[in-house]
Amino acid sequence: MRQLCLLIFAASTIRAQTSELFELSVRPVLIKSCVPCHGPAQQSSSLRLDSRDAMLKGGNRGPALIPGDPTASLLTKSIRHEDETLKMPVGNKRLKDSDIAAIEKWITLGAPWPVTDTTK
Repeated sequence: MRQLCLLIFAASTIRAQTSELFELSVRPVLIKSCVPCHGPAQQSSSLRLDSRDAMLKGGNRGPALIPGDPTASLLTKSIRHEDETLKMPVGNKRLKDSDIAAIEKWITLGAPWPVTDTTK
């Protein structure tokens, strides 16, 4: 019973940490740097980045997000400027390394998206 309680506590702690990572380090970057061109008002390349489901669906190039695998995720490739034809955000202005690291960590953790309004 004690082990079960410890496992439940650990899972709860991990959920809280991933939620904090998303809310403090990932969502603000998405809203500021991605959603203006890939959100409700505009969908460049038929891609929306304002919800997990939209990222999984993807756009003209396929899914933007492969949960658990940042190296396969187009989102990571685009913000790292790994491909000459896919450099985001627009204008070849690269995100800060800390923002890229936070997004990669979030993807590695399975890209959890808390159930809240994603645009505020």
